Amino acid sequence: MQIVGLLGPLFLLGAYALLSSGKLVATSLVYQAMNLLGAGVMVWVGVTTNVWSVWVLNGIWCLIALLGLIRIRRERDQKAV
Repeated sequence: MQIVGLLGPLFLLGAYALLSSGKLVATSLVYQAMNLLGAGVMVWVGVTTNVWSVWVLNGIWCLIALLGLIRIRRERDQKAV
């Protein structure tokens, strides 16, 4: 569980580092997917350890990333038409 739990922050911090360095943009699929995956792992950690603050914060983070992915998908679909 410790190893899996470390993956969440690695994805979240990796996404932020790539964004801050200009290698990714906030509207990229990779950036949003890294946030969703990282926060999703942290939700799992929070739920399994019964730490509400961890799963609530990261649950909201997942929702924001999911909404970002939906927006990206809609924009791509509109461009394809």
